[in-house]
Amino acid sequence: MPSTAVLAAAGEHHVVNELPMDPFFFGLTAFVALLVLLSVTFAFRSVGFRHAGRDGLHDGPHDGPHDAGDRH
Repeated sequence: MPSTAVLAAAGEHHVVNELPMDPFFFGLTAFVALLVLLSVTFAFRSVGFRHAGRDGLHDGPHDGPHDAGDRH
């Protein structure tokens, strides 16, 4: 036997909030935002290689021990 609260809730109209835009455009906006983040990440892809010789493992002309008078 259904309770009166269930019957009262069934008789009420529920409020439907309309979306401000079509759901397709929510997905498109998220996709574009992620592409922007990917491009920012891609722009900084070589930053780690710029300072690769700082740990002394690189045998470049400017790495290694330097004399006090050896200034470039």
